[in-house]
Amino acid sequence: MANSSTLGDPRIQRLIDDAALMMDELASLSRKLGDLGQANGAGGNGHDVVGDLQEHFRAFSERMRGFSQESRKTVIGLDDNIRANPYVFILCALGLGVLLGKAMRS
Repeated sequence: MANSSTLGDPRIQRLIDDAALMMDELASLSRKLGDLGQANGAGGNGHDVVGDLQEHFRAFSERMRGFSQESRKTVIGLDDNIRANPYVFILCALGLGVLLGKAMRS
């Protein structure tokens, strides 16, 4: 089983891509909310903005669900790797602890 903690792993890359898409969709939702506030403040009905907002929210919710499922699969894969090679991960954690300890002292 390949190490899923590497950035070259396609599952990790998909998670990164999904996170970037979610950030874009969240920014779009924020803009739509601002448009809705402006439409209501200007006396407009805002129905078009509400429909767009609902569509963006639906897409965002679906993306979140997919992201959650992918991240769960990745965590399970990482857990399997840790259980298969515990000493490697213990040594990595120990090395990281030593490096952080030295960095914090200086």
